Amino acid sequence: MADYSGPARFKEMKDEEIVEVAQSGEKEAVEYLLEKYRLFVQSRLRPYFLV
Repeated sequence: MADYSGPARFKEMKDEEIVEVAQSGEKEAVEYLLEKYRLFVQSRLRPYFLV
């Protein structure tokens, strides 16, 4: 996974904690997680979309 340099306060938090923050409605936490795992998800999905 690529190292995403998002908000510094999320750097030291576990993903589970960031998810809780995101569930409370903080869009910045959602964006942080989406960007953090974007390349991982793309690499897993790519084989399913080969024609």
